[in-house]
Parts: sequence; structure tokens; C-alpha cells
Amino acid sequence: MWRAAAVRALRGGGAGSPRAASGAAAAQLRRRLESELQDIRGAGTWKSERIIASRQGPHLRLADGGAGIINFCANNYLGLSSHPEVIRAAVEALEKFGAGLSSVRFICGTQSIHKDLEEKIARFHQREDAILYASCFDANAGIFEVHKASLLLCMEKGGDRSVAALPSRGSGVSSAHQKSGQ
Repeated sequence: MWRAAAVRALRGGGAGSPRAASGAAAAQLRRRLESELQDIRGAGTWKSERIIASRQGPHLRLADGGAGIINFCANNYLGLSSHPEVIRAAVEALEKFGAGLSSVRFICGTQSIHKDLEEKIARFHQREDAILYASCFDANAGIFEVHKASLLLCMEKGGDRSVAALPSRGSGVSSAHQKSGQ
């Protein structure tokens, strides 16, 4: 029902003047969305954004001036995001290379610092080559391009919700995937 209201609101259709119908449909959509958001809050699954006013580390100070909190951030296992040597190296890289490329490497090219790191990673893993991606999303896109004929896409049930690419056979749907009904 709310989808039809949204479509009507976007198209400006409905009874009466297009503007009135659009306004009524938009109001109906807003009520529906507010109700769904309230249900999410009521279920305890709403995630509020915390504004951090300190460096990343095991203890954080929030911008609202409240009590500090303990940080269980999964992406800073070793505490390197605030390590003095990492900060010094980042400042040196900023001075030498600037604040990064203006777009993806396909458009802007690749900086020498990235190629150097890729070569070191390839040597470490005893591989011919390696490629860096800015995010798991980008890495998945790179994998899809290489293996697009034989991919099975699965969504993680938790964590960062990154799409995982798995080789498949036949129809592209594994028996485990079929049994789960997903």
C-alpha cells in the first residue's frame, strides 16, 4: 500500500490536483516510514551514530561530553589506527602524495606508493601480482569481473554485509543455498 503511495507521490498522480494528490501520498508515505522506524527502535535494532571526539583506541571520548565509552571496534584489532609510527608515516605520505587520488585508479591512475605495496604483498604471499582495493565492495566488484561466468552471491548475515563471491557449478546455486531457501 505504501509503495503505491510512493509511486503516486513521485509521479504526481491521484485524485484531485496533481500537487494535492502528491502531497497526500507523500504524507501517507511519511507516516508509514515513521511507523516502520518506530518499530525498528522498539525492537532494539536502531543504530544511532556516535560522534567521536578522540582518537580511535580502546577508550573513546564522545562529542556530546558524556562519559567515555569502551571501544570494541572490529577493524582496529592491533590498535594501529592511533599508533605514533602509523601517524608519522601517514603524515609523510600526505606530504609526498597529497590526500589521495581524485577518483578510482581506472580513471586517475595508480600512485607509486600503491604499486610498491602491491609488489611487497605479492612477494610476501609468493604470488605473481597483487592488487589493492579501497573497500570490500570494490574487491568484490573486481572478483565479479574476473569470474562473472561462475559466481554464487551470498550475503553475510552479520558483520559488514559485504557480498561474498563463491565459485559455483551448474546452475550457479549450490545445494546448501537451495536447502536454506534463500
